[in-house]
Amino acid sequence: IEAWQDLVHVLTHELMNSLTPVASLSHTLDSLMTDVSEKARQEEVSDGFRDLLQDASDGIGAIARRSNRLNNFVSTYRKMTKVPPPKEQHLQISSLFDNIEKLFSAPLQDGGITLEKTVIPDSLAVLADPELLDQALINLVKNAVEVLSGREDAILRLTARLDRNGAPQIAHRIFVPFFTTKHTGSGVGLSLVRQIMLAHKGSVSCHPNPDSGVSFRLSGFSC
Repeated sequence: IEAWQDLVHVLTHELMNSLTPVASLSHTLDSLMTDVSEKARQEEVSDGFRDLLQDASDGIGAIARRSNRLNNFVSTYRKMTKVPPPKEQHLQISSLFDNIEKLFSAPLQDGGITLEKTVIPDSLAVLADPELLDQALINLVKNAVEVLSGREDAILRLTARLDRNGAPQIAHRIFVPFFTTKHTGSGVGLSLVRQIMLAHKGSVSCHPNPDSGVSFRLSGFSC
């Protein structure tokens, strides 16, 4: 994990060093070409010259847009190496689940998804960083909502209970950085969940349900 974090850090650092001046220069040229094209429209220039200006403007605009997307892409992957040490405190799981329900109330309703929350016992609390654990659950619930939206009788279950059997080993490809089965996926979300759990000295695992769908388990917190 440490070797992978170091590699991503070095690669993204070098990429950002190259992309930042390219992005800045391309945006400057894009603005300059807009001014030049406007002046050309006000003066008597040949149609051929106007066409050349338009081609140049289109090309520079495309470079500016692409460099901006690449900057965003690299910035996203840099986040995976910056999970801070958790600031642990006692968290009531019921309150955590309630916050997630409020946050996703609109997507759940729009997708026709029923959310079921179960906490055993009701007073269950864990030692964890509230911001990091929130982010882990947000990534998991976001993925679930994307998969379940529009499906008939879709149910998303959030369940928390004491586990005396210990945490299973993580051995699923879905937690490998950059691995995704979605056409528009980045492969960052679940990997970030894993990083957050490892920072808490815990684990995340995925288990197929007997009927359909899958369950994700975050385990290893101190109570």
